[in-house]
Parts: sequence; C-alpha cells; structure tokens
Amino acid sequence: MSVLCLLASRPGEVVSRFELQRALGKSEQVPAKTLAGCIDELREALGDDADNARYIEAVSERGYRLNGIAESGNLPCEGLVDHPLESGDRELIPSFWQELQQRRVFRAAVAYVIIAWALLQVIDIVFPLLGIPDWGMTLTFLVMLIGFPLVLLFAWTFQWDAGGLRYDSPFKEHGPPGFRRLSFGVGMLATALFSLLVWQSWEQIIRVDPVSETQSGSVDSAEDIPGNSIAVLRFANIGGVEEDEYFSDGLSEELLNVLARLREMKVVSRSSSWSLPKDIDVAGIRERLRVGYVLEGSVRRSGDVVRITAQLINTRNGYHLWSDTFDRKLEDILKVQDEVARQITEALQILLSERSRSYLNKSRITNVDAYDAYLQGLAALRKPLEPGVLAEAEQFFLRANELESGFAAAWAGLCKTRLQRYGFSRSVNDFEQAESACNRTLTLDETSPGVFEALGELYMKSGQLDKAERNYRSALVLAPNSAEALMGLGNTLMRLGKGDEAEAYLQQAVALDAGYWKTQNALGSFYFTQGQAEQALPYFRRVTLLAPEYVIGHNNLGAANMLTGNFDQAVRAFEAALALGPDRNAYSNAATAQFFLRHFEEAAELYQRAIALAPEDYMLWGNLGDALGQLGRNREAREAYAKAAELAEGLRDIDADDPNLRVSLARYYARLGRTDEARQNLAAIDQTVADMYVYYDMSVALLALGDGQASLAALGKALEAGYETSLVGQDPGLDALKTDPGFIALLESSGEQIK
Repeated sequence: MSVLCLLASRPGEVVSRFELQRALGKSEQVPAKTLAGCIDELREALGDDADNARYIEAVSERGYRLNGIAESGNLPCEGLVDHPLESGDRELIPSFWQELQQRRVFRAAVAYVIIAWALLQVIDIVFPLLGIPDWGMTLTFLVMLIGFPLVLLFAWTFQWDAGGLRYDSPFKEHGPPGFRRLSFGVGMLATALFSLLVWQSWEQIIRVDPVSETQSGSVDSAEDIPGNSIAVLRFANIGGVEEDEYFSDGLSEELLNVLARLREMKVVSRSSSWSLPKDIDVAGIRERLRVGYVLEGSVRRSGDVVRITAQLINTRNGYHLWSDTFDRKLEDILKVQDEVARQITEALQILLSERSRSYLNKSRITNVDAYDAYLQGLAALRKPLEPGVLAEAEQFFLRANELESGFAAAWAGLCKTRLQRYGFSRSVNDFEQAESACNRTLTLDETSPGVFEALGELYMKSGQLDKAERNYRSALVLAPNSAEALMGLGNTLMRLGKGDEAEAYLQQAVALDAGYWKTQNALGSFYFTQGQAEQALPYFRRVTLLAPEYVIGHNNLGAANMLTGNFDQAVRAFEAALALGPDRNAYSNAATAQFFLRHFEEAAELYQRAIALAPEDYMLWGNLGDALGQLGRNREAREAYAKAAELAEGLRDIDADDPNLRVSLARYYARLGRTDEARQNLAAIDQTVADMYVYYDMSVALLALGDGQASLAALGKALEAGYETSLVGQDPGLDALKTDPGFIALLESSGEQIK
C-alpha cells in the first residue's frame, strides 16, 4: 500500500526506485527484490500486464509510473508516504548517485566519449586532405568539449521511453530539498570546472607565441603548414650497383620537378629535402621543412626493367596516405613519374587546373639512352661545382640532345651548366653560350619556369636587370611557389634600388621554404649588402646549420663577422669553410680578414690561392695588388693591378654601366698612374646609386689620386649607406687619411678609434 500510495501521489510521473524502496522500509532502504515483489502483487491486483502495462509502467530502469489514476483520495495513504529524503543526510549521496544511474547519465557520457573519439580520428585524416588548417582540429575538439555537458544535461532532464521524449526534471516541487541542494551544488561545481577548461582551450587557439630568434637564426613561422606542401626525399637505390645511384637520384629529382610544375602543389627544393639527416623522422621533417606530406620510395633497376615503390606520408601523424609499386620498361619510365604525380594529387584531393592536367598528359621523349645521359648530367650537377665537373655535365647534356632532338629538359640542363660556368669565369664567350642554350630551351618548352629562372640569373649577373626582372616575373607566373624565382626577383630588385620590394620577396621565399639554406642565405645577403651585418648574422648561422657541408654558409658568416669588426670570429669561420675544401670566395675573404689584421704576407698568399681557382676574376687580382703594395713589392703590385684592369676591361662589353666595374677600374687606373682614365670612370658612375661598397672604392681610388677631401666625402657617403665604421678605423688602405682632422672627427662621431 505504501508503494501504491507513493505512485498515486504523483500520477503520470516517474517515482524512482530509491524513493519506493525508502517508502517500503520506512527508515531503511529495502532490497530491490522486495520492491519488485510489491510491484508484481499490485499488477496482479489491478489485472495489469508487465509487457503491456496499463497502470504501473516500468520506466527504463529508473523507476515506475502510475497511469490512468486521476486522484488518490480513496486510498488509506495517511502516514504511509510521509518520509522526506532530507531526514538523513547520509542518504543524499546514495540518492543522487542512484538518480544518475537510473537516468542513464553515465551511459550517455560513455557513449558520447566513444563517438567523439572515433569522429576525431576520422577528422584527423580528412581535414588535411581538404586543406583545413590545424586550428580547425582544435576548434572541433572545443565544440565537442562544449557538447559533453550539454549531452549530460539532456540525459538528466529528458527521458525516452514508450511514451516518447518527455521533460522529466528532478528539480520539481515534490523533490526533497536536500536532494535539490546537492544536485544544484554539483551542477554549479561542474559548470565552474567546465568553464575553466573551455577558457583554457580557447586561450590555446587564440594564443600567438612571440616569434623568437634562436641562435641558429631561424625564425619559426606561426602560420599553418599548407595542406598541399610536400617534400620529395631521395629514392633509395635497392639491389643495384653503386654506379646506378645516378639513376635513382635522377628519377627522384625528375619526379620532384614534375610536382613542382603543378601550380597547385608547394614542393620544397631538392637541396632542402635531400640534405636531411638520415635518422630524421617525419615529425622532424615537418618541423624543419614545414611540409604537410613526404614522398619517399625506392628504385630497383634490372636490365631494361625498373621497379619503383613510392609512398606518401602525412607528417602530422605519420600515417601512410598512399603507396604503390610500378613495374615498367625503361622506355615507359617517364609515364611513371606523371602517374605518381596524378595519384599524389588525387590522394591529397587537389583539383588540378587544365594547364596542370595538360602538362601531365604531355608527350615525353622516347630515346632511353638520351634520357640516361640526361640523368647522368643531372648527377654531375649535384657534385661540388668546379670547372671539371661542369665540363662533364656539359658533355652528358650534349649527348642527350644528339640522341633525342628537341629534348627540352636536356637543353635546360645545358643552360644551367653554362650559366654556372659563366659564374666562375665571367667570360664573354661563356655568357653567350649560356644565353644561347637557355633561349634554345624556350623554343622547345616555353612553359618551363626553370629556364626563365636561369635566364633571369644570367641577365642579373651580366647587369641586364630589366631583362632579369622580366624573366623572374615570368617564372613566377608559371610557378608562383618557386623559391628560386622569388629569390632571383628579390636580388634583382635590390640591385635596381627597390629595397623594400626586394626584402618582401626574399622574406616570402624564406616563409615558403624555411628549411632551404639558399632562402636563408639570400635574405642574409640582402641585409649584408644593405649594411645591416648584425641582422644578417643569424641567417648566415642558420645556413651553416642547414647545410654544414656547404662552404658558402661559413664564408658568408665570416664576411658578416668581418663587417661587424669581429675579425677573430671571421677567421674561424673562413677556416671552417676552407676545411671543407678549396674555395675561391673563402680564400678571398680569409685573405681580406688577414689584410685588415695587417698580416699582409698571409693575405697575399691566400689571394694567390683564390686566383689559382678563378684566374679571370679581376677583383682577386686587384686585392692581390693591394696586399703586395702594403708589403712594398711595388713591381709585383703593378703587375697585379694591370692584370685586374685588363680583365675588367674585357667585361665592359657585357655591362659597361656597372658601377662596381667602373669604380674598380678607377682604382686600378689610379694605382697604375693612369689618372685621366681613373677620373673618367669615376665621373661616369651614377651618383644616385646608394651602394656602400661603390662609395668605399671611390674613396680608395680618390685617395690614390691624391684627392684627400674628395676621398673623405666619398667615405662619409659609404658610412651613411651602411659601411661599418669599425672597418674604416682598421683599414690599411686608408692609412693616408688617418692624420686628417676630418677623418678623425668622422670616426669619433661614431665612437670608433683609429687603429
């Protein structure tokens, strides 16, 4: 009767098992079996059916509900249901815990966590494919976090049973006050903890860590890694002889080139991806190269059959997104490269433009021997570049062109080879041959960004800056993500006096390929030439870490230290460069450091070693003349100046207006006593060119002509343009000025002392 009265006192509402068990036991809670027996007896008395209840309905393990009763006035209920739950505080916690169980709140929590976890695993794979940045994953997690308490609240206040979804809050007027207070307190505590968690999560999303410059000089970008960025690692040569290494390397490089030609892909440079440590994992590659995916694989060559295995890896989680194996004849090898490129873009769900699809479907060469010679030419260009290596590469590319007429890639290789040779020799003949090879490439493939880049470099080195700018911009139209084109355009604009625009392009190159030592070196060189050696130092340090085997990083680091007056550190950097092998620039810069330290014998010897590697570099001969002159070996000094003037004169046909060339000639003519010619070249220099090195050389030339005041004025302009004052105070070439009051005042105004 106690059970019936309690159910009848709240008709149509669920009465929990706990309340019913308390009603039966008065002051103690009776076992659940006793309650079940009472319910069975009531149903039997009412003629009810447990499977199709008309009166007493079991509600989803929570309790029971009495239906079909309008009022309980005829029941002898007085004294049977007057058992408030707050009468014993020890019963509040069991009541609340049982209420949670009966309302299936725990089941809802477990189900939500499992579903959310599974969904996050799917999103972790799908989001990168759709190009959604990393913060999208964080935001999704935050939304799921917010949804968790909402699901628990829904399970607490709504019930789903045979009658459908209905509101059934425990906070009703009949609810025991102690129970309501406990529920309210737990709810407030949970809300406070949840709010703190959400706030901390949101802080993680919106927080922007300050960009810090490490000792290496790298500036970590806070921008998200693009979902279409990829690094192509060197494919392993499996089971083949060492002589076939060029073949697997060549296929890897060509596949990289194919992907780089697709505007929709961002491919890091070969120098970056192939210089990684052998034991680096994909997470390390992601951090160093800032790429979303890595392509790796292997090549096995047996006779005229090649097996290529490739796999695409997500750098964020290490998952293999795609892999395949290709068994092909040698004559079909180029088709494999295009097929791999197509499958990669499909795996990344990248939609290719009509131009990109047309490129992948473009017909390729058919002569296998020509392609093999081409790959050997590429292998030669990957060696440390020197005249003998360039001659070897040239022969391979020429043979490829003989075997396959119209082989555009081989002509492009020949263009790059001759361009490198011109960079060594500065010979007019080498310039003309490089230009001819590059233009021949464009007649065969006018969509090749690499050729436009090569022409841009050629014209920039020859002083034809307008042509250089046009070619670099053409390259960027075809390949907007080309770090090489961005660097070339930045360097060209710098020489055109457009410093702000140049800096922007060079910074864009670093942001695009931060793990590429050349981008770091280009931006460092920009600051160096602008007289901001301190700002250049961290970038050059970064170069030595990214490519410790390259001389150029140590050489430039030494030059920057020398420009800031740190001669001891400069000498150590040059020694590190020369430890890697003989290098013209390292010898020259080390000699200049010794010259400023007034070790003239050592300087002269190092200049001679540099000349042995580059006998047609007029600047080396001029610097040798300076060192010999300080030693009092005047006849040898004049011979060196005469050789420097002869070589410089030979370059006037390429760029007669080059201010560096003209001011150098003025220096040599002044040392040789050809004063009229010296003054003519000085007068022809464009005075609007704010180049600190040009003004410095003008100062030295004017001093040699005996015009101390004009020399001092030019030196002042050099300092205004960024030339380091510490060098001026220590420069032996300016000794004749060091007793001049104007010179002393110039140095004292900047806090420098004469040495």
